[in-house]
This record gives sequence, C-alpha cells and structure tokens, in this order.
Amino acid sequence: MTPDQHLIEHMMNPKNYGKMEKSDAIGIRPPIAVVIGLSDRAKIVLKRVYDYIESIGPEIVVLIDGGFVYPLLRFELPTRLNVKPRFRVMHIVELLVESIEKGRLKLKYVEDKVTWHPPCQMTRRGGLTIEHLAYPLCTIVH
Repeated sequence: MTPDQHLIEHMMNPKNYGKMEKSDAIGIRPPIAVVIGLSDRAKIVLKRVYDYIESIGPEIVVLIDGGFVYPLLRFELPTRLNVKPRFRVMHIVELLVESIEKGRLKLKYVEDKVTWHPPCQMTRRGGLTIEHLAYPLCTIVH
C-alpha cells in the first residue's frame, strides 16, 4: 500500500474518527471573524492556526471542506499573515486526483452513475473542474 493509500484509508475509516494522532490529522473551521468581516480578529485566529500547523511540520495540509477553510488557508493565508508556508494546502479531491495521475492510487471502473458537485471554491479559485476528474471510473451524470 502506498503512503497516499494508507493516509486516505486511515482518514476514511470511521474507527479512526476522534483518534487521530497529531501527526495524522486535525480539524479546523474558519475563524468566524472571517465570515463576518472582522479582519483584525480573523488574523489573530489565523495566526494561531498557522503556528500550530507549522509546529507539527506537515508537508501537506489536506482539507475536506471546500468552503471558507479552503480559500482561507490555500489562497489568503500567505497575504493575510505575510508568510510563505512550508506546507502545501490541498483539498481531498485534489489529493485523490493527484494520486490517481501519479499512479499511486488505482481505482476500478464500476457500473454506477454518480452525480458530481465540485466544491465551489475549488472550481472558482482552485481550477479543479470536471475535466480533471474525467477518469474511467464511472459514468458522471451532470
């Protein structure tokens, strides 16, 4: 099993919810100050989140939320804090696509139909569109 497959399996296993080691995963939400437009307060909370992430030293921060957290950490953090993070920020879908493209994750075609709704921030700002996901895995219903 590749490291990517191990990480994804570990993250997706319900037995591991709430039992992650600090090196495995953490959950974060956007500072409410970001949502309501209090930039100075948002910066304080964002700095704490950034400092914590830097303290555990991950190469990649994988997010499952495509809403406020994704653009905040991926696109806004460097500017808001005037830093160049040592970690890469990705959405879980981007990690899966990258793992498939690099041959680290192999999937089998299934005779199912799925409805795909890409998280809006990933499409609008991250450049991830349905074409990036056009792998022969299943039939995508628009």
